[in-house]
Amino acid sequence: MSIVNKSKHKISSVNSALFAYFLALLVPLGLMTSYLIGGRGMVITSFITIGLPILISAAFIHALGAKTKQLDLEGYMYSFNQSRIAKIYSIVLIFSILSLFNQPYRPWYFFIGVSICFTIIFVNSIFAKDPNYALILLKIALLSLVISYSVGLKYNFYFAGTSFFGHYEYASIIEESGYVAPMDIAGQYNQFPLYHIFISMVSILTSNGIVLSTATATPFALIGTMPLLYYISKEITRSNRIAIGSCLMYSTFPLYIYYSSYVITRTFAYMGFFILVYLIFRHKVLDTQSKIILSCVFILFILTTHSVSILQIMVVLFLLSAPYLLFSLNYNLKRHIGHIVLITIISAAVYWLYVSVDFTQFIMSAYLDPERYAADRYSGGSSTDSSESNLDHITRYIYVYTLVVTLFLGIDYSIDNYDNDLLFPLGFFIILITPLIIPSPIHVIDQLAWTLRFDRFMLLVSPFVFIFCSIGLFRIIEYRDDINYYHIVVVPVLFLIIFSAMTTPTYGSASDDSLDLEWTGPQKHFTEAEMNGLEYMEDHYSEEPIIESDSYVTRYFDRHVSIDNNRYYLPFETVVIDNPESSIEHTYRVSRIDAIHDSGVPVGSRGSQATYISSKQGYKKSSGYWTNESVSIYNNANIIVEKAS
Repeated sequence: MSIVNKSKHKISSVNSALFAYFLALLVPLGLMTSYLIGGRGMVITSFITIGLPILISAAFIHALGAKTKQLDLEGYMYSFNQSRIAKIYSIVLIFSILSLFNQPYRPWYFFIGVSICFTIIFVNSIFAKDPNYALILLKIALLSLVISYSVGLKYNFYFAGTSFFGHYEYASIIEESGYVAPMDIAGQYNQFPLYHIFISMVSILTSNGIVLSTATATPFALIGTMPLLYYISKEITRSNRIAIGSCLMYSTFPLYIYYSSYVITRTFAYMGFFILVYLIFRHKVLDTQSKIILSCVFILFILTTHSVSILQIMVVLFLLSAPYLLFSLNYNLKRHIGHIVLITIISAAVYWLYVSVDFTQFIMSAYLDPERYAADRYSGGSSTDSSESNLDHITRYIYVYTLVVTLFLGIDYSIDNYDNDLLFPLGFFIILITPLIIPSPIHVIDQLAWTLRFDRFMLLVSPFVFIFCSIGLFRIIEYRDDINYYHIVVVPVLFLIIFSAMTTPTYGSASDDSLDLEWTGPQKHFTEAEMNGLEYMEDHYSEEPIIESDSYVTRYFDRHVSIDNNRYYLPFETVVIDNPESSIEHTYRVSRIDAIHDSGVPVGSRGSQATYISSKQGYKKSSGYWTNESVSIYNNANIIVEKAS
């Protein structure tokens, strides 16, 4: 080893030691913050959820030191029979698809099969000599599509989150009338209609209806970001293998899985943001004029798709550009990033101030007086652990621990690669956004979590995070004494990590429709029988109807649009009940009997929300339970519509 290399090795070891001590110091600081927020209970939860994996990360970094700082990704490659691997992958994938027909929900063995498929792709990507990266990307995309379709096509009316109801109605109006939904109906989305125009066009062209068109067409928007991530990661890390590892880890991220079947306006805006990022990091591919034109096109796409996303994207772009402007020596890269950030700010300012003035006032009111708009917050999106989390399901932490450890190993790697104009500054960006991506005390502050919409920020920054997680994973794999040891251990460990990502609720509800999993709550879909009851209510109601029901049904009727003399209006007033078995208090009550008995229904107002499950054995078969106070006007044994006597 030369004197220069010895000097670099020593500096690298010192950097790793300092970073390890810094991480270790964060743990007591975080626990003190947890105690101030939630007391002793949150301290225990915080230590198990995030404190322990940070300490493990610090130990790994200290132990590795300067080792694996220069990855030799070809030193442990093997020749696999690709034809045999393809056959095994196909058989397991077909088994997973067929398993969906065996139960009215996605059974546990579906997630076993999907996890095995991902494990096969992982092992082939990590250990195979000269893997076909295009074929691997195709397999990842196919698997992601199967997961998305496994809910979108399986259930009669899958909504995933309550925001879907409004989008469904606005797209229906465009399909029926050819015009964007009016301001008094669509509110903010009158000025941001691109998503609804797209869905209505797909529905008209395919004659599949809005729900089926959304389920079949929109997943491609998110899945289409996968090859972009591959090229971005390849440009940053200068490694095909790390790039494909980034795609694999990203595709098993629970929030990505959730949004791949819940592709609404903000997910479309995210796709536009991803293309902007691609233009930033692939700045050598196009000339300046072409990049500016394309940037303007996709900024306009974001602006006309979702209202709030452009503000969040501006924050992320600012945090992303700052380290490059400060640390990068590449003048062309700095200039290109500056152009995109400047165009984004100017475009957003012009559009918001002169086109969507009404919605600007609405947003200001919502943030200045958040309690007034509390009902708009309920979305059924991703979740994070809180002080009330159960600590008995150890498997839910496998994925969190893996993400945290590999992420910090990736950051440690980037610190010493200061000669990489793309990776080194990106490491500072990852440090800035780490509190958003890993479970931390700030996630349980409800007001802060809603105001900043951590779940949406996590989706925006997740691709960058998994570039570093992929680097960290390869550092762990390369630090080995005996390759045979890895053959025995790596496969089951990878499977457990992926299965944990698929079936635990730490980062999102990727599998909450499966009744085989103990943690799942109210189902985010309506059955065919339930839709029959809801449609009956839409067609048979008296003047000024007030419907009381669970949160999902009331949100559905909140957004339901009727037409009279070519004028669209919202006919229903709704009330969320606290107890589905209490006496009826308003004009109508809609009760989803099967849901109340099986998975429960969400009840209660914001701040006191709960899941209600009937304790009566015979309640499921009851007809006209409230015989003294109401009359059953519709009953198909799955759903009851009652009218007050």
